[in-house]
Amino acid sequence: MKKYVVLALSATVLLMSGCSRDEDPKETATQVCKALQGMDFNELKKYTDEESTKEITAGQKKLEEAKTQIAALPKEQRDGIQKVFDAQMGMVKQKMSEINCTKISIQDGADKETKVAMIDGKPTKLKLIDHKWKLTK
Repeated sequence: MKKYVVLALSATVLLMSGCSRDEDPKETATQVCKALQGMDFNELKKYTDEESTKEITAGQKKLEEAKTQIAALPKEQRDGIQKVFDAQMGMVKQKMSEINCTKISIQDGADKETKVAMIDGKPTKLKLIDHKWKLTK
């Protein structure tokens, strides 16, 4: 019986220590990069702080509003505007798909709770929030 209690306590300690360990900032930066590449903003929000999540949601809402406004136009106006919109979105998607996610480096930030991830040569700020690295402004 004593063996089982010791075993259960050991397992609990191992599980608890594993749960409180900080995530790897490079892994978070890689996930952010992949979400950006695919323009998967719902996935991206998993790796952002509260303020950044609100900004992404606001951007998504504006995009949906633009689509709704275009759809509400008379057909003779809608077709031309839709072509321009689709062409612009195509250019954005192409540019995003070209982001290089293979060369991500992590640098220390101003304090131990911040890091700077260099994604495709551009600095991206990460902040440690509840043991998870989050994209922040």
